[in-house]
Amino acid sequence: MKEEYIKMRNNKVIDVSVLYTFVRDQGASMSFESFKFAMPFLDLNHILDHIDRTYELVKLYDKNDNFIKIVE
Repeated sequence: MKEEYIKMRNNKVIDVSVLYTFVRDQGASMSFESFKFAMPFLDLNHILDHIDRTYELVKLYDKNDNFIKIVE
């Protein structure tokens, strides 16, 4: 799961199924359809920051504070 998440982040394309897998692994019991429905109402940056901290990942940013990539 961690490798899939890092690949998703480094490709800079959000894969809802990867995020859903993380949420299910954390004990949530919602369906995938409910999760997809809720996504537009959630703070994606907060979710990504939480997952980054959970996996203890290091984020690289350029001098303008733009995300570059995740490193371990």
